Amino acid sequence: MDKLLCWVLRAFNQEFSGSSRVDLYDAFTRFLIEQYAKKRRTVLIIDEAQNLSSQVLEELRMLPNINADKYMVLQLILVGQTQLRELMRQPELQQLRQRVSADYHLKALDENETRAYILHRPATPGATWRSSPKRPATGSTGPAGAYHG
Repeated sequence: MDKLLCWVLRAFNQEFSGSSRVDLYDAFTRFLIEQYAKKRRTVLIIDEAQNLSSQVLEELRMLPNINADKYMVLQLILVGQTQLRELMRQPELQQLRQRVSADYHLKALDENETRAYILHRPATPGATWRSSPKRPATGSTGPAGAYHG
């Protein structure tokens, strides 16, 4: 858990001294309580969570155990590929599964959704198309178009 707590503290830009598990846990607890006192919600989002070991996932399960006035002070969000669902089904992660309040699985985009996404994505930051794509990128034999930002 020591490496995990160091990583989490760094993710929240927290200074910490000492390297014992107790020191790290204490630093993280103080940070969460301070955020709660300021009426701030603390959310830890872990992307590519399918790459975590079951041991690390079990350690993550313990982090939200920190409470203030009976309120949970940390919300944990795991984001990952399909392999995360498979990993979560392992028997040793039953306690973590029991704590999941919501889960959602995005299905793959179909051809029309892919085309709409490709057209929308560059426009979001203000890019413009040099030519309008005639075919969706999936299954097309020619270029879908070019954009610049």
